[in-house]
Amino acid sequence: QNGYITDTIPLGGVSTGVIDIEGYAIAGLMIPSMNTASLTFRGSNTATGTFYDITTSAGAIYSLNTATGGKIISADALTFLAGVRYVEVVATASQTASVDVTFLLKA
Repeated sequence: QNGYITDTIPLGGVSTGVIDIEGYAIAGLMIPSMNTASLTFRGSNTATGTFYDITTSAGAIYSLNTATGGKIISADALTFLAGVRYVEVVATASQTASVDVTFLLKA
């Protein structure tokens, strides 16, 4: 079964709340218009645990260029999130309006 899960970067904020991927595979990430040039991601093994930047083995933080949004990022650009159940999406700039970020999921 396919589905989606949405969380919000609030007005003046830079991060969503905790998003529980619930063991689904990520099929895409829908980003509306927003005022930032890139997104990074933090992950944890529990919803209330410590969240860490998701990085390459060399320590570089994974970053997605979203320009000003209004796009769906395909699953092939999100493979670094495989196996991470609890995720926070982080913008590089404070938002001047609330922004709903939606993970497209597949069983």
